[in-house]
Amino acid sequence: MDLVRVYDNSTTPYITNRPLQKNARWQSIAGAVRSKVKYDGIDVIIPMGTAIENARLTNLCIATELTRDGTHLSFGTARYVASCVWVGALFTPVFGCHLSDIKTNHVLEEWEIGGNEEVSLIPGSSVAVTDDNRKICIRCAEEALKNPFTIIDVKSEK
Repeated sequence: MDLVRVYDNSTTPYITNRPLQKNARWQSIAGAVRSKVKYDGIDVIIPMGTAIENARLTNLCIATELTRDGTHLSFGTARYVASCVWVGALFTPVFGCHLSDIKTNHVLEEWEIGGNEEVSLIPGSSVAVTDDNRKICIRCAEEALKNPFTIIDVKSEK
């Protein structure tokens, strides 16, 4: 597998299409959160990073690895995964709703595609949420909520 270098606006390189491996930044954050849960008794965590790492192992992940500039989440699918985690962590326990009940898609607006010069954006980095990929977004979030400290390859799961 070839590795591709992409540069954000600060000319800082990041590697895309990486071999299957745990992200070092994710490992560091997950370890810190695990310590806080254990030692400080935190009851609710929102494992957004785990959900994004899950999504990076699916066909949702394109060359920019779900970011629009090498750092910030891209519009469309990446932000959708993140919002599903927030809904699943905060609203599902209170209202008894399920993420699978969500039927909304997200068509990208012109500024999300790159029509707004004020938005840092690598062309082609954002992907609209459709009926097909919405299910994958939700699955990545559900698995992160069930296993916040484990990256799961949802492609191989049934």
